Amino acid sequence: MAGSKNKALELQADAHSRKADCNIKARSKYKILKLLIALALICIAGAALYLGLGSARRQSLHAYLDGGVIEISALTSGVVQDVARPGGKVQAGEVLLQMEALDYAREALETDKKVKELAASVPARYSSVLAAYLAIPQGEDELALLVEAAAQDEKQARDQLEAISARQAAFALQVRAIELKGGNTAQDKEKLKNMLAEEELLQMAVQKAYVRHEEASLTRADFEKQLTRKQNWGRTLRAAPQQIQGPLAQLREAFKQMYELERRILDSVITAPQDGLVLFTLLKSGDKAAKGDTALYFAPASQQEMWVTAYFTPKLAAKLQTGQCCAVTMGHPDNPLRLEGRVGALPGSGTASTGGAATGVGVPHAGGGTAAGSATSSPGTMAGTNAASNAGTSTASNNTQNAAVSAQNAGATTPAADGSIPVRILLPDLRPERLIGLNPKQNITVTPE
Repeated sequence: MAGSKNKALELQADAHSRKADCNIKARSKYKILKLLIALALICIAGAALYLGLGSARRQSLHAYLDGGVIEISALTSGVVQDVARPGGKVQAGEVLLQMEALDYAREALETDKKVKELAASVPARYSSVLAAYLAIPQGEDELALLVEAAAQDEKQARDQLEAISARQAAFALQVRAIELKGGNTAQDKEKLKNMLAEEELLQMAVQKAYVRHEEASLTRADFEKQLTRKQNWGRTLRAAPQQIQGPLAQLREAFKQMYELERRILDSVITAPQDGLVLFTLLKSGDKAAKGDTALYFAPASQQEMWVTAYFTPKLAAKLQTGQCCAVTMGHPDNPLRLEGRVGALPGSGTASTGGAATGVGVPHAGGGTAAGSATSSPGTMAGTNAASNAGTSTASNNTQNAAVSAQNAGATTPAADGSIPVRILLPDLRPERLIGLNPKQNITVTPE
């Protein structure tokens, strides 16, 4: 009986032992399985991270749509009264942005009364000359510097025109030599074809250089005319009798205040520089805006080609080649606009796109012609005369107030602060209508293929 009991206990202990062994083995297998799953997940995450970093390394660090877009900014601080809507087609001269200017108008009326009172205490000859003198905003020294800079720009334009013209003439001789030779071989025909294509590009370059030289010459002549007038009027004012120097000084300050108010009133309305399309607005009616705040982005109808300036790491930029295809995405990551681009101008390559850039405004007229007219006006109509005197300057400033547009469209050529290299990416098939509602300065990625 005791033996049977012991044997039963042994069998029971053996069963518990085998069950324990099974549990240990099961737990070991479970731990191994968990470990394998964890390792697999780590490998998948590592691969995804590697691929993601690899993709990021092949993308631009940041990019902006520069070519074909004009950034319109507020020229004065205040409350937005009206702003053009995205997608709206506008004609040259139509209002793009209007700021409230009622306070400026009230202050201008008060200042106008002050101007008339002070003008009455000064001989008409001197008050009229003073009005004309101050209608040109630049001082005599500043105008002298502008004349010098314009003359240098004219010389550079002339030198460029002569160099391109000489190259064109030499090219024409080479083409003529091949034609006289007969040009019957396949090699000669191919060479002649390439040279004729390059000669056509040279002809376009000559035309652009000629236009630049003409514009620089006109700018220099305009500044010289303004400087001569300013100097003559300045000598007249400095030679005024001592007893009216005090009233003249007070009238000068009143005129300056009037001109500043008139400028602000004119600057409160910005009109379209040319026919085009409103792409994206950042301000709306009722918003408070500071001077320089971006109001909207505008695409000129005359723009023939659009492009993105993309910034790459120096290592990636060094691998790019002119004409290389790129994938460009714009807009929200969930629903981006996908475009095909190609590498245009590379830093230091000397190559450039032949596509049209948005027209730069040059140097606004500073009142040269109208100032002469104001010199013959009577003191009693100074306010109207001042407005007419400044109309040329302020209107040019309003309609094409982003003089930086021409610099923008020329494309960045120097590395950014973070060391990235700017590269122009041409978008030959992009039409402005596809950009309506997209901010051209945000959410743009360029991936070279």
